[in-house]
Amino acid sequence: MTPAVAYYRYSSDKQTEDSIEAQRRACSAYAAQHNLTIVREYVDEAVSGKGSATVSRVSYQRMLRDCGIESTLYLGVGRDKEENGAKMIAHAWVRSGPYGICGGNGEGYAIVAKFKM
Repeated sequence: MTPAVAYYRYSSDKQTEDSIEAQRRACSAYAAQHNLTIVREYVDEAVSGKGSATVSRVSYQRMLRDCGIESTLYLGVGRDKEENGAKMIAHAWVRSGPYGICGGNGEGYAIVAKFKM
């Protein structure tokens, strides 16, 4: 069997630990069907997944670090399309290699800073 890790999260105090248990059951079923053994679990409770909040997910960041997966936080600026470009806006996004993790891909924003996570 191939070793794997699992990550569970619920985003607000309106959800409960039951959400984590449902995710755990779904991941366990998936692992069994795909010949995987979950060797470690990571959990973030009541932490949003919206926007650039991935940075505040402590267990998620620990999982990436433990698995040797590098990621980068990008900060960018652009013009608000809904305001006909009259307003400057800021945006943050996270990438791991070629993959966008959260916040989109930064299209339409000029990178002003980036941080290895």
